[in-house]
Formats: sequence, C-alpha cells, structure tokens
Amino acid sequence: MFVNANTTFSVPSDKVENSLLVGLDYQIDKNFWRWTTLLISCFPLYPETFNRPRKYSEVPASKELSFYVEESVKVAFRFSSL
Repeated sequence: MFVNANTTFSVPSDKVENSLLVGLDYQIDKNFWRWTTLLISCFPLYPETFNRPRKYSEVPASKELSFYVEESVKVAFRFSSL
C-alpha cells in the first residue's frame, strides 16, 4: 500500500513570489502468503528440504514514512529576476 499527499502554498506579492510545497509519503509492505516452494534453479541451504521453514506471514511488515518541504522564491529586480 502506498499513500502520497502533497499541497502547495504561495504568497503573492509585487516583487517576491514565494511557493512552498509540503508533502507526505507512507508505504507499507506485508506478505500474506501462507507457504511457498523454492524454485528448482535455486539451491536451498539443506538439499533435502524444498519448503520454507516458516510462513511468509510471520515476516514483519516494512513501514516507511517520509515528509518533505520544498520552497521556491523568485525576487524581481529592476530589469531581471533572481
């Protein structure tokens, strides 16, 4: 599951343009499989076993949370802008 949310704020002015981008990313990765067999081309640690010793659902979920802020400022001078 992946969630991405962002918004933009701006302050208009005669000589300065300012915009602020604020965002949030959240990602969770969880495997709900019960069992699986290894591929024949992969060599297991013990050749006499071809099944995974535990269920994939016993592996903990991976969760990531990111937050970001980006600012852009444009200043107008007499004949050009910076």
